[in-house]
Amino acid sequence: MKKSVLALISIVMVLSMLLGCQTQPSVPAADAATTTGSPEATAAAEEASSEPVKLKFYAYGYQQLMNLPGYEDKTQNLGDVYNLLIDEFTAQHPNVSIELVTLNPAGGGTEQLDVDIASGTMPNIYYDSLLRVTKYNGLGYLLNLKDYVSADTINDYVAGSIDPEYVWNLPTDAGPMFLAVNKTLFEKIGALDLLPAEDSREWTTDEYLAALQAVKDAGIDNTYPTIFWAANQSGDAANFGFLFGFGAKFFEGTDYSKVVLNSAEGLNAFNFINNVVQSGLSVPGAAALNDDDMWATWQNQQISMTGGYSYLQVLAKESAEPFEAYFVNFPHAQGQPNPPFATDTHTLAVFKSENEQENIWAAKFVEFITSSETWIPLICQAHGTLSMRNSFQDKLTLSPELAAIAKRMTQDGVLSYGPTCPKWSELRPLYASELQAMFSGAKTPEQALADFETEANAVLAD
Repeated sequence: MKKSVLALISIVMVLSMLLGCQTQPSVPAADAATTTGSPEATAAAEEASSEPVKLKFYAYGYQQLMNLPGYEDKTQNLGDVYNLLIDEFTAQHPNVSIELVTLNPAGGGTEQLDVDIASGTMPNIYYDSLLRVTKYNGLGYLLNLKDYVSADTINDYVAGSIDPEYVWNLPTDAGPMFLAVNKTLFEKIGALDLLPAEDSREWTTDEYLAALQAVKDAGIDNTYPTIFWAANQSGDAANFGFLFGFGAKFFEGTDYSKVVLNSAEGLNAFNFINNVVQSGLSVPGAAALNDDDMWATWQNQQISMTGGYSYLQVLAKESAEPFEAYFVNFPHAQGQPNPPFATDTHTLAVFKSENEQENIWAAKFVEFITSSETWIPLICQAHGTLSMRNSFQDKLTLSPELAAIAKRMTQDGVLSYGPTCPKWSELRPLYASELQAMFSGAKTPEQALADFETEANAVLAD
């Protein structure tokens, strides 16, 4: 199992290494010139004052981080785990106080943080998906942690997972996106033979449609073959595999300068997804559904499969009637290779403050979290993901289903679809909006695809 973890880590890192080719926003000379481990960097760590300092910690309210093993009674609510991290850190450093703001996950975006920043309230520390954190890197808000975090910590990250010269974030974990199938339901309707074989976990789009149709034909009350959602932007990475399965891609090259999704391959993918929705093979009203609807319908066994990640296995076990989750790759069109995997990374960043003590202590808190032998394995276990730290690889527990996906990823690879593009946060709502228009019938797939590419390239050119 440990070999599978390491194999998956190496594949996940392909994404980050590709991202290393992009142009980074400029940073002040005071942040950019020091070499990791140099006297200047060491001095920054030694300048921490024992005088009182107050920090603001904004953290996304992940449902996955509730009811953590060994801390069930202390993690009953969204954000409880962050209070535990704060309490442990401030017990060691009583001069530091940290105010927690748990971001409501319902919107799937950064609305609350943006409103607070606009009103003059800046965070010191931010924990979220890389898909959202990257926005603030593009705006020039984030501190280069190179001069604030120890060389041992930076050098412990798997090669390619961070830029050692411009350390604008420190990941806690990362994981692949795939299809989760309710295997128990397929066994119930006598259709297990329609699912991908255990030793391959891959299938064609025709085979995928046949499985969906079998669930529809079974006529189980209040049960649908699958779900798509576009009411917020959180459904993109969970379903990008359908695009890749037709050979579509978002960007030309790795510099994120031009969106090229409006292609024959992209149109085939949009037509396919739209056909699933319009033909009654998914939960009705896709344009108005969000990721909360996906979580609920999955756990309540109202859908047979959905795009997502391994937390779906936790929900299956915690269902009122537990069922078996089965992980497979997204389908590929006939003649196309298996789609590569998109990944989701959770990461910490520090917003630059004019108060240097806030920068120093915020960086110490980030380093404390990412170096914790207690919390990082628990976070990885909860998210169903992998650590980006070399020293944690023998401390992780990988489920058999995630190990199967790890094996699949070593063969199919990871695609750099753009999560560290500085303007990715502006592209995501545009994409969701066009999916809404397509799912609701307001636009044809051709119109939605063409409009998205036009709008996206206008944003990139601005």
